[in-house]
Amino acid sequence: MTNEKLQVEKLYRSQIEKYENDIEKAKAKKKALQRKMNEEKRKLRTRKLIEIGGLADIANLVDLDKGAVLGILLQGSRLIEDEQTFENLKKLGDATLQERASSRKNGSKAQKKEVEAK
Repeated sequence: MTNEKLQVEKLYRSQIEKYENDIEKAKAKKKALQRKMNEEKRKLRTRKLIEIGGLADIANLVDLDKGAVLGILLQGSRLIEDEQTFENLKKLGDATLQERASSRKNGSKAQKKEVEAK
């Protein structure tokens, strides 16, 4: 090969190598992003499961047999297929959550007053 052909080939090989390095870096970034996305999904799912556990506690379902709890949930999922029943159950749940939030808020105020009085 002539000197000129060697230089052209060397130039192309160097560009190919650069692009291959860029591809590897992009793959690494993609993998890191996928890992981060999966971690965020897992955290969101964990948070949702903890919330559901809290709701089960409020409904006094925690100490029941797990088969009974699942049966209750399955029956409930069938009941909410009816839109009116869903709305009624949602109102009941929202009211219970609001009542608990208000009692905690009022309880905190009462505790502050007790501390201030001492």
